[in-house]
Amino acid sequence: MKTDADRAETRRREDATDWFGKLPTGWKIGRVGQYYGVTLGKMLQSFPETESDTLESYYCAANVHFDGVSNEGLKQMWFSASEKDETEVRTGDILVVEGGAGAGNTALVKSVSGPTFMQNSVLRIRPSRDTVCNGYLCYHLQWLLRSGYIPYICNKATIPHFTKEKLAKAPLPLPPFPAQQRIVARLDALCAEIDAQAAVVRDEIAKLEEWRRSVIADAVTGGAQKRANDGADTPSLGIVDWLGKLPNGWKAGRVGQYYEVTLGKMLQSIPQTEADTLESYYCAANVHFDGVSNEELKQMWFSPSEKAETEVRVGDILVVEGGAGAGNTALVKEVSGPTFMQNSVLRIRASRDSVCNAYLCYHLQWLLRSGYIPYICNKATIPHFTKEKLAKAPLPLPPLPEQKRIVARLDALCAEADGILAIRREQLEMLDEWRRATIYEYTTGKKRA
Repeated sequence: MKTDADRAETRRREDATDWFGKLPTGWKIGRVGQYYGVTLGKMLQSFPETESDTLESYYCAANVHFDGVSNEGLKQMWFSASEKDETEVRTGDILVVEGGAGAGNTALVKSVSGPTFMQNSVLRIRPSRDTVCNGYLCYHLQWLLRSGYIPYICNKATIPHFTKEKLAKAPLPLPPFPAQQRIVARLDALCAEIDAQAAVVRDEIAKLEEWRRSVIADAVTGGAQKRANDGADTPSLGIVDWLGKLPNGWKAGRVGQYYEVTLGKMLQSIPQTEADTLESYYCAANVHFDGVSNEELKQMWFSPSEKAETEVRVGDILVVEGGAGAGNTALVKEVSGPTFMQNSVLRIRASRDSVCNAYLCYHLQWLLRSGYIPYICNKATIPHFTKEKLAKAPLPLPPLPEQKRIVARLDALCAEADGILAIRREQLEMLDEWRRATIYEYTTGKKRA
């Protein structure tokens, strides 16, 4: 006769089958919180609250990556004695990113540079039993993230959060302790091989991207970047200082002298007048270096005057105004019916007939990748490449026929580079899938170590 514990174990195994398949005999299926203690770091504290508070280094989300926990660039804040006891990080702990774009990123702490604690963007995991291996759990959590389980249970309606409670309830297929150790040893070897191959591909991608950037820089500054020798760590905002000495016949101006810059409209979820109509619009997510996407366009309400002001046409340039993608720029090559824009996007249109939009598009892409746009954006909070900043951006301008020749040459060179980059990125995806599948096979008993 089955006991309640037997029935609970059966239910757990049935629930886990959807994610892990059938587990081998001798394996248990439980929850992370049954075998590990999960602790959330402390909130930021800029000032001491008592005389006993001390200024200490701490880990935050930016320090936690799949390849390990970084001890570089650690920030500091104030901790009380009890907070230090609660949030100290030791070698062998597992750190997990709690929220944001990296929610669920997991790494094993292999070294700590002196006493180090953690902020509340990070969760710490420590075993509460001696029948578990931290390396095994770390691999398992990495698979849960890449398999889609963690994104699925996080709240994606706003900012995703892999909370302490969600982590504690995460399913955990658990073999006997010696098997966990064998699995970790096998995965360490296999993943090291995969990671080495991925590092080679990433290095090739970085070199290609740098080559592409330098080709664009040389073309849109008339070779001035090769001749420049400013030696500065940060760019000067003077046009000639930033661009270098331009060739004869080139002008040094600002984007706003030759183009009109328009910001899209704020989100509007309900009509305000009977004349308002529901229309498709571009937002930051639609603007990429390789073009403007017409897929999955959202809709909101526009008045007739707003449609006249924010309509997007073929040949326009769209620029992301704020957030992580601030400065991303693309030329609109096609539009699927009447389409407008939200205020996360800026539209650029020529106000003179002496300019070529594709030339400006290349120039703005270079301004972003060279560091100019990140430098002038407000990075203290959320970066914003505002209408005013875009209008004041420096613009080296050759005669129109030369602009067109530059665009034709860059189109050819960049198409060649982009083709190779696409192949290399596909290789990275295949290596990542191989790594994910390898971890899955060993942490679910499909393959024996």
